[in-house]
Amino acid sequence: MNAIIPTRDNYEGLDRLLEQLQSSSKISKIIVICDGIEAYERLDVTNNPKIIKIATTWPFNIHRAWNIGIDLSETGAHLFFVNDDVSLEDGCVDVLAAKLDRHDEIGLICPQYAPTEADREVVDTCRGKYDGSGGMAGFAMMLTRDLTKYRFPEELVLWYGDDHLVDHVLERGRKCVITTATSCEHENSKTIDKLPRLPLRTTVQSDSETYERIKVRPKEQ
Repeated sequence: MNAIIPTRDNYEGLDRLLEQLQSSSKISKIIVICDGIEAYERLDVTNNPKIIKIATTWPFNIHRAWNIGIDLSETGAHLFFVNDDVSLEDGCVDVLAAKLDRHDEIGLICPQYAPTEADREVVDTCRGKYDGSGGMAGFAMMLTRDLTKYRFPEELVLWYGDDHLVDHVLERGRKCVITTATSCEHENSKTIDKLPRLPLRTTVQSDSETYERIKVRPKEQ
């Protein structure tokens, strides 16, 4: 399994997440996409061959970061897309990977991030709903190994790229699942709050229009 993490200056969150990820024996590579040279230089990977760090420059694009991570990932590995403002329960990544290994029908899975009583199939993303009704967690989702020949659309800026990935999975006849077998905590909107130069309302509107134009239409089941 490979993990891909975009980061800017949430150093405490990144350090915590890296420690949590490295506790898993299933992770063979952690790819950190740093927004700017400061984040890149701060991250010391001298004694950790599992971690690869890459520096990008403004304008930072989350989907370009994900795609860089995909390009650097190992062939045949599950891919765990995870933000630096997420805290994982002990054993979380192992549980997610085991679910993918045991259930071929699942293409994309995320840990429980809000109270629910059972695993749920979803066809959309969280969109800030933390009451148990939200969809796939774009901030912590694992893609099964045979669906990783995928590119996030870089013309999208915010979370609609997560919806595009969900569509990619559904179009191939696989399920997107939130599992209650493990959990995570997300610092809501922290990533967006770190983007003061972004006109949020107009960006969301533009992303919505672009997504409707390019999205994959799931096949009839």
